[in-house]
Amino acid sequence: MTHPTSHATSADATPFDALLAGNPAHAWMGYEQGTLNFVADPTDRSCNESNAESEKPAPPLSAAALIEQYGSPLYVTNIDQVVQRGEALLAALPFPVQGYYAVKANPRRGLLEALAPRWGADVVSVGEAHAATAAGIAPSAMIYSGVGKSDTDIETAIRMGIGQINAESIEEVAAIRACAERVGRKAKVGLRVNPDVRADTLAQISTGSAGDKFGIQIEAVPMVYRALHSPENVDGLIPGGLAVHIGSQMQSLVPLEAAVMAIATLAMQLLAEGLAVPCLDLGGGLGIRYKDETPPSPTDYAAALTKGLAPARARIDAGEMAIAIEPGRWLVGPAGVLLSRVMRTKAPPMRLATGDDDLKPGDARAHAHDNDYDSDNGDAHDNDNDSDSDNDKNSGNSPSDIAPIALLDAGMHTLMRPALYDAWHHIVPVVSQTVTTPYRIAGPVCESTDTWATPRLLPATLQAGDAVAVLDAGAYGSSMANAYNLFGLPAEVGIYRGRPVLLRPHMTPEALIAEDLPLGT
Repeated sequence: MTHPTSHATSADATPFDALLAGNPAHAWMGYEQGTLNFVADPTDRSCNESNAESEKPAPPLSAAALIEQYGSPLYVTNIDQVVQRGEALLAALPFPVQGYYAVKANPRRGLLEALAPRWGADVVSVGEAHAATAAGIAPSAMIYSGVGKSDTDIETAIRMGIGQINAESIEEVAAIRACAERVGRKAKVGLRVNPDVRADTLAQISTGSAGDKFGIQIEAVPMVYRALHSPENVDGLIPGGLAVHIGSQMQSLVPLEAAVMAIATLAMQLLAEGLAVPCLDLGGGLGIRYKDETPPSPTDYAAALTKGLAPARARIDAGEMAIAIEPGRWLVGPAGVLLSRVMRTKAPPMRLATGDDDLKPGDARAHAHDNDYDSDNGDAHDNDNDSDSDNDKNSGNSPSDIAPIALLDAGMHTLMRPALYDAWHHIVPVVSQTVTTPYRIAGPVCESTDTWATPRLLPATLQAGDAVAVLDAGAYGSSMANAYNLFGLPAEVGIYRGRPVLLRPHMTPEALIAEDLPLGT
């Protein structure tokens, strides 16, 4: 996709222009006369209305105008870009692949509807399966994953006709068989393999190591897979193949290649025993750039899968073994932003230097550490190379202690990732300027954890009512939003065919309270 205008390179360019221009995934947004805009790709006819207006590209959408129309905080997802990223990923693979979008990344119905023509759904709950069905994705085009499925969930999935249920233990295989008998229908079952391969990612989102709760240890898989073919199971269960997913936000594909190689080799061993392995489900986990990562490209991803699948490639090319992938974050993460208004700014605390009792907030000496920031929006230099972590937060004598606070109407209840993972999201102003100063970013939630970003460069004139955009918030942003403190849930807008479409209205505190029942009812 192209920028609304070329990012400024003249003397009036700001660090925010450079930040957007530095990430190709941000090409759908840019500053025009200092104001942040979103735009569809004018060269892509599918992103324009299919009528007489289609000869004209959709006009840029002003971030400020969207806030005025829909309120704040507000999630904005460029659905057009999501569809294009999906097409690019599938096109890069040199063998037929069925894609299953990981619904947990962003479950909005409008987004699912746009993906439905080309994508199935990877779901981890019955609720997600119902959401995908409402959006037009057939249950037969779903894979039901997840380590915690109740008998009620499994029976519902079987009645719905979900295409495959991935079992994560031998005990779950037995539960699926019992549920199938009660429902009176067969269930296709895949086995999720735990290959004991550690993904190059945060410990909190690694799922393929031996100590993780997910999957069946690879040494036990042959025994369990033979059981799927046993006489006691053949009337209720249909073997679906093997699945693997070792974690999320992967930057290195070496562990993924090793995991895929492990299940491809295992599949050939099972085939040699005369057991059918109709599909290899390779999961998702492809990472994106939040701060300064260099995530793999679709071409890199294709190369890693090609190497990993080498043992089974002849079967794949002959059409005897299908391949499934389950991307989520990679599709939607860079295509979403969170817009938020500044409620007020709060002056930094006074710091007394030795022998000096007159240091006031705003004194130049209170910003002695300002040169600790890079030019790309105030990234603090850190020594641990953890590009997804905000490790200067609450660090004592760091700039965090002496920078003013920008208090937003969005907080950890709106975007949970910083509080949950110390995750980094770039933050840019909706109205840009060249003169900047570091701010701490905090939300309204009554928790210290809701001071959720280290000092970031924002306009020095920042004041109440100004708006900012939190970048790369399309995945695990709105899907994790919650009603803590009863602030309500944010509205969500999609950019579809170049136009804004309301995906979900703001859920007010009154609406949340109305769900509570009084005593005696």
